Amino acid sequence: MNFKMLPLLALINLPAAAQDRWQINLGWDHLAEAKETDSDAATMVLAKRSDGRLASLQVGYRFADFPASDLSVTAEHQFRKTFSSAIQARGPLSPPDQSGQISKQTFSPGIQWNFHRTFDYGFGLQARFERLEATVGAWNPSTTYFRPWLNLYLGYTFQTGSRVRPTIGLRSSGALLTTEAPSLVRAGDDAPTRKRLLRAMAGDGEASLQVGLRF
Repeated sequence: MNFKMLPLLALINLPAAAQDRWQINLGWDHLAEAKETDSDAATMVLAKRSDGRLASLQVGYRFADFPASDLSVTAEHQFRKTFSSAIQARGPLSPPDQSGQISKQTFSPGIQWNFHRTFDYGFGLQARFERLEATVGAWNPSTTYFRPWLNLYLGYTFQTGSRVRPTIGLRSSGALLTTEAPSLVRAGDDAPTRKRLLRAMAGDGEASLQVGLRF
């Protein structure tokens, strides 16, 4: 056997080996509202966003099969979106309210365990890199927020009799680490405080409608 031909043979047979292994999803993700700080009335801070919706693209590759289930590696990108935002500090000693904009985009490698019966369902874990930038009042902090997210999925695959099958589903996602909005009165208006406030405004949960193709 000519071993020099092995790379070429592997390349020729790659499409056949990859059949029924890939899935591509488009998502419409709705972010949960940012939470307010539970501190004393003089230093409470409330961070708000409006129109918390993003578009996303997810690609998955199934690498292990089990009876009625499989494991996939995934990569997801949430496209950059700019939101209107406001910071409301409550209490007589609090600074005045500030408004502006915050932008967000993410890249998330992950792993997903899927079950296929009448409906598809599964759960997964993502390592999300969230790029956050803001222009609020007189300051414009930016930060990369890395944290794990848990996903729960319920969907349906339409059987078309061909290799390409449409899918539709709902996904609920939650961050396993969160950041509480800081007290601007106690912490001061410095760079670490601004970045912490920006992370608190990023949101800790999502609900997503997803449509895609499995092939």
